[in-house]
Amino acid sequence: MVSLREGYKPVETEKPAGKVRVTIVEQTPSMKVRACWPLKEGSIERRNCRFRVGLQYRD
Repeated sequence: MVSLREGYKPVETEKPAGKVRVTIVEQTPSMKVRACWPLKEGSIERRNCRFRVGLQYRD
């Protein structure tokens, strides 16, 4: 037999913290971006440059 005398106790949810500080760290550009920047965006030359650099530097 199951006793139903004990009351239901809801689980308390976590209360959100007041203020949270976020530190943003600058990320260095990839080797593809650094090596192929002078080439025109979307050009075949830039695509081939990024392909060649990507094979040498797996970042």
